[in-house]
Amino acid sequence: MITYKRFYNPGFLTKEPNGQFKKYFKAKNLVWASSGRGNFEVIIDMLDLNPDEVVLVPAFAAQGILLPFKRKRVKCFFYKSNRYLVPDLEDVKRLIEKNKVKAFVLVHYFGYPQPTEEIISILKDHSVYLIEDCAQAFLSRYMDGSPIGTKGDFALFSLPKFLPVPDGSLLIINNKRFSEFKIEYKTSMLYRAAILSHLIFLQLVTWQRNVGNLFISNIMDYFCKVFYLIYYKIICVHSNPVRISKKSRYILERFNFKKFLETRRANTLCLLDLIRNDEIVYFFQIYKGYNLVGLPILVKNRNSFRRYLKRNGIYSLVFNRYWYLPPNENNYVEESKIYFRHILIPVNENLTSEEIKHIAKVVNGWGR
Repeated sequence: MITYKRFYNPGFLTKEPNGQFKKYFKAKNLVWASSGRGNFEVIIDMLDLNPDEVVLVPAFAAQGILLPFKRKRVKCFFYKSNRYLVPDLEDVKRLIEKNKVKAFVLVHYFGYPQPTEEIISILKDHSVYLIEDCAQAFLSRYMDGSPIGTKGDFALFSLPKFLPVPDGSLLIINNKRFSEFKIEYKTSMLYRAAILSHLIFLQLVTWQRNVGNLFISNIMDYFCKVFYLIYYKIICVHSNPVRISKKSRYILERFNFKKFLETRRANTLCLLDLIRNDEIVYFFQIYKGYNLVGLPILVKNRNSFRRYLKRNGIYSLVFNRYWYLPPNENNYVEESKIYFRHILIPVNENLTSEEIKHIAKVVNGWGR
């Protein structure tokens, strides 16, 4: 298991995660679950959707967003976004006026905040609930400096995308109408097997990144995929929600979030300063309140670029295998470009300054 010991005490949290996070987000209520899918199902139960009611989701979305609605037999319609993945407000208005829309899912991609004011104004006019998907934006902030996830009716965070934990999702309930909703948790030995598979996956990833031999690394990569697939398949079919594991709570109680944020932001700024390559396209502007899941860039021949990074010991991330693009992708041109060309350069808090310089040097060498 990844321990990240240098990010333990003194932490942002002291003994009880719920109290400190509730104070940070100024939330009416918090729900801790094992996965974001579980918390999405909690939201669906709260909203008590009728068969004729619709939820709007972005065309470029994770299966983790769509599967809970599918399991609950809730209709989802897709809305368009522009080249920066900001919702197309005209398309949103058109869909709301044509359908009986109950909720709107807004994804804060890669850790960057979406412009919420105009969206909230449209939703309020039609009594539509706002669900903020902050899975990639843990502890990021809006442009006005307030914590991300505090402006919608609900906000979800995925902890394993940022922290060395085997599971964990945080649901923030900002709408006082739902603050007293009672959660019925479910669990089984099968789900515990899923958590064990994820722990093994995390440990293999840690070992893999310290292996200098490419052949051994490829073998470990195969087993990483096997154990992650076991984990993924179980959580997709298991009843939700499930309580967050004791292991994750133990780490949360001791994690130094202040140092965590400072290091990730410093790594991001350092990469932005060092990377100089005309083949690389940035499609977001950096600002002081971000906490990125990775530095997002667009490249041609992405698969070749990813293999090039791997040969040089750099493990990048793309949102394709478990993300969704509607079959009529010609109607979603901007989303398609990002879907097929994006890649995330690591900015993890455990990277040293020498490793950051190595990443920049390798990226600068692409195409030359």
